[in-house]
Amino acid sequence: MKLEKKKFYQAKGFYICCFLALFAILSVVTVQKKLQEENITTPEKVAKLGEHDINTKSKTEIAESVEETEQLANTYEGQGESSGNTVAKETEQPIVKEEAEIITAEPKSDVSIKEKVEEESQTEEVASVGNPEEVESGLTWPIDGKILMPFSMDKSIYFSTLGQYKCNPAVIIEGKEGDSVVSACDCVITKVSENTETGLTVVAKANNYKFIYGQLKDVSVKKGDTIQEGQVLGNLAAPSKYYTNEGCNLYFQVKEDGESVNPLLLLK
Repeated sequence: MKLEKKKFYQAKGFYICCFLALFAILSVVTVQKKLQEENITTPEKVAKLGEHDINTKSKTEIAESVEETEQLANTYEGQGESSGNTVAKETEQPIVKEEAEIITAEPKSDVSIKEKVEEESQTEEVASVGNPEEVESGLTWPIDGKILMPFSMDKSIYFSTLGQYKCNPAVIIEGKEGDSVVSACDCVITKVSENTETGLTVVAKANNYKFIYGQLKDVSVKKGDTIQEGQVLGNLAAPSKYYTNEGCNLYFQVKEDGESVNPLLLLK
């Protein structure tokens, strides 16, 4: 009886040992599996966390870089504008100068050069010809005759030939065809030309005064001539179509500093 029980317990202990061994094996396997899972999960988590940190850091760095780039761009743009303005200001005058040089460097004909030289020489001569005191003391009448139409710039007067009222910047002096017309003072002839209204016209200058003699013919002076007071300029011609009703006359206009003045105030 005792032997049987002993065998039974021995057999039971064997199974218990086997069960414990199996449990231990399962436990070890479970623990290893868990450890493996943890070992696998941990790197993935670390990788994800690292990726998140990297992404966050990258975004932050990118934002900071973009902000810095914008600031630098604004700075460079401002510097560029200021430097551009400076360059523009610095180069503005040279450009104008170059254009001026190009304009002045254009070829001119011999005629234009000759005229320019004549005008310059005339200017120099005018500066030395004519005495302001002489003009103020009185001009010589260019022709003897009565006044057909007075100077009138403040109100209009009637022009018979034209059949209308208008201002008159000169005096219209009556004369006969062929009468001699003389210079009112010492002067320089600046122009001799045909004019629709005043016919053959002579323009002279003395200092800041300009004298215009119209309705002439047989003019004996030319541009650039220096004329003495009383010297004959030409003769009276038949009136132009603007003065047929008024008859033969001398158109005499005086300008002071470019403005028409009443010749009667200056004539002797």
